[in-house]
Amino acid sequence: MSGSPRELAALWMERGRPEKAEPELRRALALDPEDTETKIDLARCLYLLDREKEALPIAKEAVGEAPDWTYSHFVLSLVYSGLDKDKLAEKAAREGLLLDPEADYLYGALASALLGQKRWKDALEAAETGLAIDPEEAQCLGARGVALTNLGQTADAASGLEASLLHDPENPQTHFLLGYAALNEGRHDAAVQHFSESLRLAPESEGARAGLVNALKAKQGFYRPFLAWFLFLGKLPTGKVYAIFIATILLRRYLKTLSETYPDYAPAFIFLGGLMVVFILMTWIAEPLFDLVLRLSPHGRFALKEREVFNSNCLGLVLLASVLCLALGFAGVPTMYLIGALVGSWAIPMVRALRAETAKAKGLHRGLAVLLLLLGVVGAGHQNVVDRWRAGMSTEALQLIRIPGSLREEYILELPEQRRSVLLAELPAVLAEIEPKNAQLEIADKCMGAYLLGFVIQTWIP
Repeated sequence: MSGSPRELAALWMERGRPEKAEPELRRALALDPEDTETKIDLARCLYLLDREKEALPIAKEAVGEAPDWTYSHFVLSLVYSGLDKDKLAEKAAREGLLLDPEADYLYGALASALLGQKRWKDALEAAETGLAIDPEEAQCLGARGVALTNLGQTADAASGLEASLLHDPENPQTHFLLGYAALNEGRHDAAVQHFSESLRLAPESEGARAGLVNALKAKQGFYRPFLAWFLFLGKLPTGKVYAIFIATILLRRYLKTLSETYPDYAPAFIFLGGLMVVFILMTWIAEPLFDLVLRLSPHGRFALKEREVFNSNCLGLVLLASVLCLALGFAGVPTMYLIGALVGSWAIPMVRALRAETAKAKGLHRGLAVLLLLLGVVGAGHQNVVDRWRAGMSTEALQLIRIPGSLREEYILELPEQRRSVLLAELPAVLAEIEPKNAQLEIADKCMGAYLLGFVIQTWIP
């Protein structure tokens, strides 16, 4: 392949090989460092390679050098969207549209920025404005499909995307969007088919791979309510998501009040409240838990990434340890109930730490997970010492330590003679240990309180 670096880069980009175009563009810039067109092409090339952080300063420099060039605003908008800076992406796209209101590709960039902000109606309007200029503008077609799906108009989204597929049956993005629409409609087999085709055409597509994993897991009936919940939450702005969780907590408290007001129906209220708590807590671990189940599938296990396999292994080990501890509790070791509950609940902060994306989030969640683990170990350790001490006592002695000191003498005198003699024989040892063991019990209670508070805080941190 011969020609100038810019010509070679253009050929590679036409063939969909940005990794080959990048070195040619850098050579072109080395020959002419002031070439703005080469700069913006390099920025878009880096964007296509998912290296938006490298692309951003180059794109901003190009916009500064050519503020009246709409294409530079378009690329800057794409880069901002790739960095999840959707408001800046919207601003860049709108600045480009001020220069040329007929630039259909800028409406595609604007629609993508609005989708990132979950402004589905605004995104649909932007996409349809772009499609009125060019009915085959790819980014507008995709954005329209996503917006319609999230607005609940999945049939309209699918029909539009299928029409687009007739013009370009080898478009991986269209197959991905059709898979997303099918997943929202509960057509899991169709979703598997479209996500698989998208992956065949674009093997590096993370979105298509994740979609395929979700579609395969949805074939397990128990996962479907969680998938529907995730899809529902994914359509809502962040503020509304938090409002739902707060409303859930308040509703559980209300159910508890109802159980006290209407004791005849208390079991039903308690069951509903417990079911709500379990469902909310399960949302944090549902994905890696069902990844574990998916690995039993002959095809599903190949769709999982190495990191997802590792996460599911860690979760499986923690849950197994929790079950074993609870089994020991049933076998007569009382502290094991507490340890089993702590180990099981710790799965949530562990999963959040493992799945954190940014360096800041990883550090924060890992630190909190370690802190919670230490609190659990210290609290359970002190509780175990107290439980073992109590296990060696008679029934009379156990009752005695629950009674305030001023009433203990009266309690002893009221006992039958034989039971009183048993209690008096062990009384010195019991009285000598009550204060130290109460101090340990207080430490255990404080650790458990701090654990619960830290657990709640950790689940709310992004």
